[in-house]
Amino acid sequence: MDRRRQVTDQAIVEAVLSRTHTSVFDSGCGEGWLARELSARRIDAVGLDVAAQLIEVARQAGALNSASSPMKTLRPNDSRPPWMRGF
Repeated sequence: MDRRRQVTDQAIVEAVLSRTHTSVFDSGCGEGWLARELSARRIDAVGLDVAAQLIEVARQAGALNSASSPMKTLRPNDSRPPWMRGF
């Protein structure tokens, strides 16, 4: 399982890097692994997830090392688009 995750994660990172991005919006970011990986490659990443626990894990894992990599929790009863919620 761990090897499969490594291969899959690397394929996702490579797919994102194959495009010319300076910023990425990661919807359903979970524990923020992708935001951390992209931030390490100087790509600004914003993560959004409905699970507050996972956002907290992302913060503790260092996904919020700078203002350029914020992680947010989406509240299910908030119908406003994410960009109107303080991003």
